[in-house]
Amino acid sequence: MPLLRKLGHLLNRNARVRQLEEEMRTHLDLIIEENIGRGHSREEARRLAHVAFGNVLATREEAVDSLGWPRLESWGQDLRLAARSLVRRPAFALSLVLILTLGIGATTSIYTLVRGVLWQPLPVPHPEELQIAVGSEGYPFLFSARTAARLAETSELHGRVIAYSSPTGAAVRLGDTPAESISLQFVRGDFFTALQLAPWRGRMLNLTDDETGRPRPVVVISYLWWQRKLGGDPAAVGRPIRVNGQELTVVGIAPAAFVGVSVGNGVDAWLPLGLHVPLNVDASAMIVSRDESPTRAQWLGSELVAWQNIMLRLPPGMSSAQGLLDAAWHPQITAMQEVFDTPEDRADFGRRTPRLAPSPQGFSSTRDDFRRVGLTLLLLVGAVVLVTAANSSTLLLLRMLGRSREMGVRLALGAGRWRLARGALMEGFLLSVAGAACGLLVGLWLTPLLAGWLVPKAADSLPGADLALLGFLGGLTILLGLLLGAAPAWLMSRLSPQSILQQRSGGGRGSMRLGRALIVLQLVLSVMLVAVAGSLALDLRRVLNADLGYARDSAITTFFDLRAAGFTREQQPAVVERLRQAALSLPQVRAVGFASNGVLSGSQSTSRIFFRGAGAWQPPAGVQHEGVDENYFNAMGMRLARGRGFTAIPTGTKSPRTV
Repeated sequence: MPLLRKLGHLLNRNARVRQLEEEMRTHLDLIIEENIGRGHSREEARRLAHVAFGNVLATREEAVDSLGWPRLESWGQDLRLAARSLVRRPAFALSLVLILTLGIGATTSIYTLVRGVLWQPLPVPHPEELQIAVGSEGYPFLFSARTAARLAETSELHGRVIAYSSPTGAAVRLGDTPAESISLQFVRGDFFTALQLAPWRGRMLNLTDDETGRPRPVVVISYLWWQRKLGGDPAAVGRPIRVNGQELTVVGIAPAAFVGVSVGNGVDAWLPLGLHVPLNVDASAMIVSRDESPTRAQWLGSELVAWQNIMLRLPPGMSSAQGLLDAAWHPQITAMQEVFDTPEDRADFGRRTPRLAPSPQGFSSTRDDFRRVGLTLLLLVGAVVLVTAANSSTLLLLRMLGRSREMGVRLALGAGRWRLARGALMEGFLLSVAGAACGLLVGLWLTPLLAGWLVPKAADSLPGADLALLGFLGGLTILLGLLLGAAPAWLMSRLSPQSILQQRSGGGRGSMRLGRALIVLQLVLSVMLVAVAGSLALDLRRVLNADLGYARDSAITTFFDLRAAGFTREQQPAVVERLRQAALSLPQVRAVGFASNGVLSGSQSTSRIFFRGAGAWQPPAGVQHEGVDENYFNAMGMRLARGRGFTAIPTGTKSPRTV
């Protein structure tokens, strides 16, 4: 086939050219011998042979061109020439590659962060089919376990309901090693089935593990936790681990890329719903009650405890399942409204309605927090890349001006202006490719560092060097190559051989104007970057100097979970007092206070509060609250605007007071 022959010639060009030259010499020798046989001298026979054969060099070039792709080979020659030109000046080339490496590395790192946090879909098949139930403010809506069960029992959504609790902490012990913290999530047995996820090893949870009243003591661990804590042990499946003192069996390992359905809330292990009772763990919940709240054992059967989020995988052809969701949720809201005394309170509570929203990326509060910062950083590194390109293009332009006599000689020997301009573009592309290759390595090294600083909770869910990143890097490389080579190529297209050889470049004035324009562009972008950096620095200074309401310079916080450590409710007050006395015995410790969450813990408690009475003001959303002891305000250096703090309360008694 002609195409295969051309490819073979392109791959073995030198051998084919040598073969062609040998055939031409043989043909000429035969003609010469034939002319000698006719009585001509050897010199005359050679002359007549060349006259009959024609121009040897032209014939050779035509034959070589017919065998291959002359334009492609011409581009290859320009590429080799550009590479040799850069190698002759290694210091210049390395300096430009270093500049491009830093710019491309920063851009690659920020792009990876922004894509991973803001744009990356969940690592599940067909994420576009997923929808999440949210409230009026856009946050995930909480449902009772019975509501999720009713929804899963519908024929349209059978096996397509993804119900799960919020991630919660616990203590895990591996063998005789000290206990460590672990992030758990309680899920319905068909959680992984609805997400269409296959295990990395072992099996996933199923509905038989989640049988009401008899949950199996099994757990599926994440790939990252398997690597970090179990060292990638091939025998991890079937291995027992102790969580909050209860022995669980590892039955499977989740896929490598999956750490949960919420970016920034990575999960280490998934357990059947009912295991929250023996593990003595409370997930985030909204409990509506008049007197005593439902016990933890009643959560699965109570309509008054909303503690599960719901995602749906819509079947093909279904555009919305809002009607099915409303029907499943109706018994829950009806039961909760019966707790309230007045029709007004019941009507006000009933205004809370869930709606389904497309959720190919899952829900993430980290995404909302990072959106403005991430996009700002992406714009900044884009400006840095433009400054880098303008600076590098200016240096290339000055280098081309220094090679004007060389270019004049090449023009005088027959090289076209487009050929010279193409060579300048080739140099720009070679520098861009080298900078992109080094920038990719820098970006892969820099991304975890920036993630640990900007979005530490999402560091485990960021993508690596996948096809999307390589495609972005390829597009950036082409853009930078064009930007680098555009100015020198434009200069080459305006050169005149006569004026260059006489050291009067016909493109001199134009090149000076172009150089000034590039310098002005760099100054404008640099001033813009300095202004933005100054604004960010002022904002950071205001944040650092802001009055947060407590003594930042003298308060030290630490976090622990007595219940997860195995202490019963009766034992906990004595343990807390021993911790207090131990801390007070340390030098320079003036006060010790305890809180249920604490500042900078990343944890908070919110509740809906309804004030009784006609016309009473009602908070528009949940109110954040904190349980503290009588020494907390003093230990944190908090000054109350009015009134007083708490006094000591005997253990076991209730004190309906608030600050």
